[in-house]
This record gives sequence, structure tokens and C-alpha cells, in this order.
Amino acid sequence: RKPPTNLEAYECVLRGDALPVGHPEPEAEARRLFERAIELDPGYARAYASLAHHLSLKWLRELSRTDDDLDQGLELAQKAVALDENDSECHNALGWVYLHRKSHELAEYHCRKAFELNRNRAPGIAGRGILYIFLGMPAEALNCFQDAKLIDPYFEPDWYWRNVGLAHFVARRYEEAIAIFGRSAKMPFWERAYLAAS
Repeated sequence: RKPPTNLEAYECVLRGDALPVGHPEPEAEARRLFERAIELDPGYARAYASLAHHLSLKWLRELSRTDDDLDQGLELAQKAVALDENDSECHNALGWVYLHRKSHELAEYHCRKAFELNRNRAPGIAGRGILYIFLGMPAEALNCFQDAKLIDPYFEPDWYWRNVGLAHFVARRYEEAIAIFGRSAKMPFWERAYLAAS
């Protein structure tokens, strides 16, 4: 991938990436850091990709009545890929936005491209697992989650186990889903709903 030309922008992206996902205050701070990185280095693809991903998370979490955040996320992710088509994170962000826009073929294309560019990044591999859940392919999703843990045995962000549980639910393995959901440190409302359904 293309290196950043401004080290302060690079630091902003690193700091934003280090903040936890799934909590509104740190995510808002991350968005501010990514915006600052873009101000400092308007050609830094990774900053656009990170901001796009966080805007799509905000849209998803808020169950917004408008698609403004998702539309902005699409523009940012497309710009990220245009700036650096060899950065796996740029393709991953674009795939994530396309997934939420229900453009599943484009989502799969960009997630696969991200994997081809970097086969050793656990979050990207697990992200493909989430895509496969949406596509109704739970066996493939579970393989991705397992591969992510093989690459990084300590890979366990908040969202990991809830999505593994969801894959078991989609596969109609309800007892496994119940056991896996129980490994989540915090349960958002939708995970509680799937746990109750299991």
C-alpha cells in the first residue's frame, strides 16, 4: 500500500484504530481522529477507509431513519480505493459499506479482494465471516472465524463471539449458539434477541 506522507495523520489513524469498537464515545473520538488525519493528509487512503467503516458502524448501531452516514461512508470508501487500490483495508471498508447497502455481490468482491491483498489479518478474515452470515453461508462464516483464531489465537474483540454465535444460529445449531453467545463480554439488544430465539 501507499505510505502516508504525513506522520501526524498516520498517528491519528493508529490512535483511532486502537480505540474499542462497540462503544459510542470511543467510536466518536475515532471518527474525529480519522477526520483530522484527512485534513492533515488529503491523499491518505487508510484515513478515508477507517472513517467510512466507522460511519457505517454508526449507521448500523443507530438504526437511523436516513442513510446519510451510509451514503457518506460509500463516498469515502470509494475514494479510499481510488487513492490506493492495493490497500486491503480500503477494500474491506468498501465491502462493509456495500454489505449494509445490500449490494451483496459488490460486498463479496471487495471482501475477497481485501483477503487476497492480505491473507494474514485476523479482523479482515473474521469480517468475511460476517459477510457470509449475511449471505446465508454459515459454514463458510465459521471457517473464517476459525481461520482468524488460527492466525491470532488472542484475537477476541467484543464483536467476535456474538458473530460466531450468530453463524451457529443461522446454521440452526441452537445449542452451540447458546453456548457461544454466553462467551460475549457484553450483549447488545440484537444478540439477546438471538439468544432468546435459540
